[in-house]
Amino acid sequence: MLLALVILAAACVNVTNLLLVRGENLRKEVSVRVSLGATRQRLAWALVVEILVLVSIGATLAILTLAIAIPALRSLASEELPLLALQMSFCSLLLIVGALSVVVAFIITLLPLAQQFAVGTESLLEHGRSVSRSRSSAARGRRLVAAQLALATATVVIALSLSWRLRELQQVNLGFEKEHLMTARVSLTSRYSDGQTANRFVTAAVGRLRAIPGIQAAGATTQLPLSGAMLGSTFMPDRRDDPRKLDADLRGITPGFLNATGTPLLAGRDFSSGDSAEAPGVAIVDEVFAHRLAPGGAVLGQRIRWFRAPDRELQIVGIVRAVHHRGPAEEAVATVYRPFSQYARRSIYLVTRAGGIKRQAGNGSGQIADVVSSLDAGLSTSDVQPMGVRWERATGRQRLAAVMSLALAIIGLLLACGGVYGGLAVDLAHRRRECGIRLAIGANPRSLVMLVLRQTGATLAYGLTGGLFLALAFADVVRNTEYWSVHGFAGACVVGTVCTLTVALAVALLPAKSVSKVPLAMVLSGESTRRLPR
Repeated sequence: MLLALVILAAACVNVTNLLLVRGENLRKEVSVRVSLGATRQRLAWALVVEILVLVSIGATLAILTLAIAIPALRSLASEELPLLALQMSFCSLLLIVGALSVVVAFIITLLPLAQQFAVGTESLLEHGRSVSRSRSSAARGRRLVAAQLALATATVVIALSLSWRLRELQQVNLGFEKEHLMTARVSLTSRYSDGQTANRFVTAAVGRLRAIPGIQAAGATTQLPLSGAMLGSTFMPDRRDDPRKLDADLRGITPGFLNATGTPLLAGRDFSSGDSAEAPGVAIVDEVFAHRLAPGGAVLGQRIRWFRAPDRELQIVGIVRAVHHRGPAEEAVATVYRPFSQYARRSIYLVTRAGGIKRQAGNGSGQIADVVSSLDAGLSTSDVQPMGVRWERATGRQRLAAVMSLALAIIGLLLACGGVYGGLAVDLAHRRRECGIRLAIGANPRSLVMLVLRQTGATLAYGLTGGLFLALAFADVVRNTEYWSVHGFAGACVVGTVCTLTVALAVALLPAKSVSKVPLAMVLSGESTRRLPR
């Protein structure tokens, strides 16, 4: 919404600049019409009709753009952003933009008519007054161009910063391999309320999945990474001299789950079939929990106790890589894994990793459902998705923000290009006589073009500086959010400034080159002040 408001401000500045130039040209026309007997009401009505036609055309184009953009953006967004919310957001923004555009258009376009009746026809027809007004309007136009450039620079910097953040998230090591991984949720009925019954079902399901040709590995867990399922718990070191309470996420997994998800085992061993419910309690911890339990010390073999079952000690038999369970934008939390046989639950996730030919043909999501239904016809699978889709959902907000900001940056840059070209063209239209005289007395055409560009450079410098300040203000707003990247913002400031400056100079060069081609006859006839550069 913040970027949309920036683009809205840039559009308003652009419309204001164009309408002010048009209003200046209308002053003499309005004065001539009034002198010929036109009434105030008739002139106002003619301008109002013209404004309504332009606004109607703009609204129609906006609605057509929304009809195309909303489905495309919906495909980039996560399920946390419903289609209705996206439509309401764009529709409300469209109403705001339309209302402001109408207000600005009415005020700026009707301004010449109000000035005419305020100062009189004779004053507006005076040559000296018109020249002074041209000079003041040129200065005002340069300020508006600088404002447009500032808004465009801020938008480009913000868009590049968000894109950089998305690139950083794509390079985050999640702690497991998401490729070729199919997942499905199974909710066991009350028939499996006993832990041993649930464990027998899960063991049988995992065994049948592993036997399917093309399935490289399979496993089960109580909470799946990137699924949003978390279970915060508390563990205590099994030492009387250590009263600490360590918070961690607790998950039950089957033997082979770590291999199926590609979670590296850093030390120790994986769970095995010998870690039954009757066997001594064991646990595998991640590197975050291991560092908290014994910073710089040995963790394997130590014992911890779960606060809900303090009478049973759990011996740490392995250490694994920390996993970003909540997504790449969140820090990895301390995690303790227990064998599913010792921590059975009725809500489980089955995981399969495809290998060989299956990698090319897909992971075969229907195979998990077939195995579950073959073991118990009363059970069904839900939330069947490849892990890659879950990763896309986890980064959906960042991806949507990056794509939308880039689109808005392009729009802002186009608006700034139009403002720079139009503002410089109008300014040079009033200086063509001066440029023609310079050429007549022997000025080098290339030097004259460089002079115009140097004078335009001050406007560009003000705009770029203002845009960087606006980008810094945006950085303060999102500094502590998931969209912030220190390195990305620093690089975006440099790249965004250079990109905007390059485009602005290229656009400014087009009207600047026209001043080197002013014919002397046009200068002597006084025609140059009434023709815009081509």
